[in-house]
Amino acid sequence: MLDSSSIVGTDINLDLNIGNYLMTGIMAGGFLSASDNDLITTVTVGATGKYHFLDDGQTPFSLYVGGDLGLAYCSTDLDDVYALVLGARLGFDYFLTENVALDTAIDFHVATDDIYTDDQDGLTNTDATFKVGLAFFF
Repeated sequence: MLDSSSIVGTDINLDLNIGNYLMTGIMAGGFLSASDNDLITTVTVGATGKYHFLDDGQTPFSLYVGGDLGLAYCSTDLDDVYALVLGARLGFDYFLTENVALDTAIDFHVATDDIYTDDQDGLTNTDATFKVGLAFFF
């Protein structure tokens, strides 16, 4: 994501996930998330998982719930902070082809320290986002 007119200047976010299906509908893996703006730079790594409902291979839609557990490193002008991050996700995949899906999700994360920017030009320990991306299945 790139937002050039956010309240904290240019806001850049990148989320990468990789996983393996342990059985039909259950995926476990890892993630790397990086974000940068005029106020804070954050890098988070950790474990992720999700459970697909309606994963019958017959419908193009697949609803899922997921979760994250990670460690974040945050750098500001004043201080560097490490925080534990716990997240929950509700989303769905719309399969464009057999191996490519449009992925949309609502994510909610809670951290042990203030590592997320808020609308009041400050920092908070919670973050809620709506994400849209592509998922590739090999």
